Amino acid sequence: MLRVFATPCSAGNPYCDLLHDAIEHERINGEQIEVSEYRSKKLIADGCDVWHIHWPEIFYQNLGKATAAANVVRILALLLWARMQGARIVWTIHNLEGHESNHPFIESIFLRAFAVLVHGTISMSEWVQRRAFRAYPVLAKKPAAVIPHGHYRTAYPQEIDPQKARTILELSSDDRVGLYFGNIRGYKKVPSFIRTFRRLDRTDARMLVAGNPHTEKLEREVQQEAAQDSRVTTALDFIPKDRVQVYFRAADFAVLPQEEFLNSGSALLALSFDTPVIAAKNGSMIDLQKRIGADWVRLFRETLTSNDLEEAIEWADYPRSRRAPLDGLDWPSIAHRTCGFYQRL
Repeated sequence: MLRVFATPCSAGNPYCDLLHDAIEHERINGEQIEVSEYRSKKLIADGCDVWHIHWPEIFYQNLGKATAAANVVRILALLLWARMQGARIVWTIHNLEGHESNHPFIESIFLRAFAVLVHGTISMSEWVQRRAFRAYPVLAKKPAAVIPHGHYRTAYPQEIDPQKARTILELSSDDRVGLYFGNIRGYKKVPSFIRTFRRLDRTDARMLVAGNPHTEKLEREVQQEAAQDSRVTTALDFIPKDRVQVYFRAADFAVLPQEEFLNSGSALLALSFDTPVIAAKNGSMIDLQKRIGADWVRLFRETLTSNDLEEAIEWADYPRSRRAPLDGLDWPSIAHRTCGFYQRL
């Protein structure tokens, strides 16, 4: 049995569950694979063959300064110990730094040491890999793989038709509907996006904003902006799994208003519901457009404008295939490539 510890093994979105379930259906040199959550006691008592870390900021992000500093010292010691016991340390680079870094100095020190200790990295696009190598040159000397983010087609129910979805959300068939869906965090610029939408001079335009605000302050800002335009509908809470389809089926297109991307599961979620996406011409979105095509991914330059939204409404009506071309983004394929990288290490 090949033992893989994952950090985390399961997460708020289905990414980890889908990947790790698929990995457990693979074999390496004929051996079964077991993926479980990293625990320090289990690591010391039993060891592991691979320690696969997705979000290293988990180790310090939401802790007090003193606790965060102590914890990163402990984790670095455990990483060194695991290496000495023969474990391979893998980093899938979702972020190069925490989105809301509470301890930038601690984070900087930790990530530089972490980059030295990992055996290899997985990036979700060539662009991400180049960025990672520039940020941490030591990574360029280690084994590395580009393995894309998988789709979410099997993760959520997809049973409802668009008209029923619009009826549930009190939208008409003539409305031109955009959607922001996902966690609402400061860097995603949702309040300013709503202000941009309010400048759009179309009576048939509607905007749905669905997701859980990261802070109460951010929630108030979104509510204040949305209250000034009756064309904006908000659902500022965690969206249950069976209701996700309602928002995507009702929408003509999804909007990712943030200006910078490393990776975006939100884009893959929209495309998994065959909802075209508009996003900034930046980072992994450029690679995603090349993979999926300009029929499904439209890129705007720099900051989103009301003119970009106007053009997106027209673009969403362009003829396109019924299903977004997500070939190669199935989880068995991604797990196979991930296990191939484990084996390489």
